[in-house]
Amino acid sequence: GKFTCGDGPTPEAEAFNECLHALDCAMHEEMRVKVHPSDPITLFLQQMIPHHENAVNMAKATLKLELLTANNDPEGEIEELLWSIINNQNMQIYKMTAWLANNGRASVAEANCGYDGDCVADTSIALLVVIG
Repeated sequence: GKFTCGDGPTPEAEAFNECLHALDCAMHEEMRVKVHPSDPITLFLQQMIPHHENAVNMAKATLKLELLTANNDPEGEIEELLWSIINNQNMQIYKMTAWLANNGRASVAEANCGYDGDCVADTSIALLVVIG
């Protein structure tokens, strides 16, 4: 399935749509983790980490593709918000990852149990945009 409906009005907008779709597919695959038998906090953190990573990657893609203009962000509020998402959520990812490790819990990768959904996307395109 797709996480957006319709096509972008321009080739650039459609490319961004496809990039976000690929990022969302990767997030859903990474969020599928084994349930910890007695600790809902571990499950929460193991799912929240990829969720935060996706938000960071979406913000990076928005910045990297230079989608902000004087017309849609004249005061720079959205750019400031994007940088805030990147910085704050990266710190939260670090803290959540450290908590799992310091408390003997499985990392997200260790807890992953494979993806059985219907989300298909070329994640290499999204990674190229985000990482460069």
